[in-house]
Amino acid sequence: VEQEHVNLIVMLTAAKEHGKQNATVLAVEVEDEIEFDNTAVRLVSVESIMPNLIKRKLLIGDARSVTHLQYLTWPDHGAPEEQDYMIIDNILQTIEEFHKRDGS
Repeated sequence: VEQEHVNLIVMLTAAKEHGKQNATVLAVEVEDEIEFDNTAVRLVSVESIMPNLIKRKLLIGDARSVTHLQYLTWPDHGAPEEQDYMIIDNILQTIEEFHKRDGS
């Protein structure tokens, strides 16, 4: 995140599926702060955008804002169900908005 100056993280997995750890999600409360490699990371907000899609705002250091989207139900094997296409569309729209805004 810091090395590549990332402003948007898209996580397409639940932290745990079928008893297997897929990823580590920061288990902190809003306004809690943790440190990675001497850089403070603070969870600013958590919002449920729609069922199975979570949006977190993080503050890196004193000024850099990072958005973290987590899609909770993408299966380990295969593709999402048809009823989840609206979630995927929302994720793609968010990515497009970030690219337009940041000029990337």
